[in-house]
Order: sequence, then C-alpha cells, then structure tokens
Amino acid sequence: MVEPVSVVLTLREAFRSPNGIQKVKEAALSMGLTPTSEGAATVCCRISEKSFRKLFGESTATVKSQAPNASSAGSPAGYAGLSLPVAESLKEWVEEISILPPAIRMHDSL
Repeated sequence: MVEPVSVVLTLREAFRSPNGIQKVKEAALSMGLTPTSEGAATVCCRISEKSFRKLFGESTATVKSQAPNASSAGSPAGYAGLSLPVAESLKEWVEEISILPPAIRMHDSL
C-alpha cells in the first residue's frame, strides 16, 4: 500500500484570510485532499495515491520530494519539493501546489 502524500497549497494573496482558507479547504475536500493544517498563506493536505493519480495524472511514486544532494544548499532541510499543476477548480484561490518536504517532529524535552 502506498502512503498518502502531503502537499502544500499556497494561497493567492487575496485569499489569505480565514474565509479564503475555509473556501480552499472545502474545495480541497471535494477533490480528495484532506486538509491537515493551515498557515497564514498555506493549507497543508494529505492525498491518497488514487486521488493523486486522478488529480495530477501520475503516481505519487514518481513525484516524491527529492533527497538532499550536493546542490541542495538553501532548500528546506535539504529537500526540494516538487511543484504540481494547480487544478482548474482551485486556480481562483491557489497559486501553487507542491509536495511537502519531510519534517522532523520536535518535542519539548522539559
């Protein structure tokens, strides 16, 4: 079984508000994306292999974030997230969709 992929939807400036974020989350849900978190200008989502293939026309296995290499300086944690095409139904609100680079969960050691 293929693990779901995390993607980041970067919102157009006019929709970087609570109402705009809500509209994007609703649209994302209707397209098979499950919102997991949000920021001032982004909505992070998880997407299954089946929904990913339907939305982007390719397998998640071919578009994973790229691991660090000699030319990765300056990218987040050394990983390069791949930009994906923005679906027509999201173009009004979203300017970019990219695969979220892996993150290391931190916890309070106190």
